[in-house]
Amino acid sequence: MTIIKYSALVSDQRGKLDNTIFSRNHAGFIQKGFARPFNPQSPYQILVRDSWSYLIKYYSTLPQDIRDNWDYNAKNINWFNKVGDSYHPTGQLLFLSCNQNLFMIGQPYADFFTIPGQFNSLYNPYSVFNFTGPHIPPEYYCSIYFPDQIIPDNISYMVYCTIGLSQGINYAYKYLKFISYIPPGTVNFFDISQAYKDIFSYPALGFKIFTKLRTIDINSGISAQDYYFNSIVQGHF
Repeated sequence: MTIIKYSALVSDQRGKLDNTIFSRNHAGFIQKGFARPFNPQSPYQILVRDSWSYLIKYYSTLPQDIRDNWDYNAKNINWFNKVGDSYHPTGQLLFLSCNQNLFMIGQPYADFFTIPGQFNSLYNPYSVFNFTGPHIPPEYYCSIYFPDQIIPDNISYMVYCTIGLSQGINYAYKYLKFISYIPPGTVNFFDISQAYKDIFSYPALGFKIFTKLRTIDINSGISAQDYYFNSIVQGHF
């Protein structure tokens, strides 16, 4: 689906139309051909699709008063589309989004909407990717650091990373893939070495890896602030 923002003239267009992608990067608006993702039937992708399908069917079984409550609360939620305009989701879409987030962080599904609690934002989180050799297999570690901080009891962070990319790339967020989540109560850092290896294999020495942390309230499933950062894979021999 493509989104077009009208003024006196068409000023913005985002999304997919047939085999064309409309987007924007640091250089401005761009149009490019659609490339089908590699391995669209990976076990992880199938699991996510199965969860989404289950939630759609499950929502239809909820009593009408519960679905009305999701509709009511959705009117107080603001989301933003690809051109930056705010809108209110439907109750069903809010239910699906919240419960899919809960599924991704290992929490049980929620029949009822819960107003999210307050939390303190992280300050200056960063990642370290370190490759050491010439061991067989090579040794490495990948960690997310948030020094002198503790993840609050009501918050989890979904962790997204990219494969190692050229150091000259500055906009690579389309390559981000979910790899793990940071549970509540985690102190100072979280090791993602095995999770990263399971998705991308070993990180490549000297390449740049982008990371995103998505804030999730573990009671409601509401997502909040995203943190973006990147680091270069270092090595010791």
